[in-house]
Amino acid sequence: GLRVVLVDPEPDKPWPNNYGVWLDEFDELGLSHTMRKVWKSARVVFEAPDCTDGEGRPDAVLRRPYGQVDRIKLKAELIAQCKEYGVACVAAKADAVDHDSY
Repeated sequence: GLRVVLVDPEPDKPWPNNYGVWLDEFDELGLSHTMRKVWKSARVVFEAPDCTDGEGRPDAVLRRPYGQVDRIKLKAELIAQCKEYGVACVAAKADAVDHDSY
């Protein structure tokens, strides 16, 4: 079988980055409960003067729910799932990867 390990130098601290996702994609993964905020749609703004949405408009509204992930909730959920499925969790940093040993 295959062994899996989760390596995180600071497993008890939140990830430093903020993440945004399409809500339907997180729904499919069963992670929609880890959202911090959800918007009904998203707007793409084209800043270059010659850029438009293809129809001459300087921006486009994407009618698809988009959300900001609550990184603390998401990390806790993913670590809980790892533990549930027997994934080892190690507080460390990887300093190399050996691709030839498999």
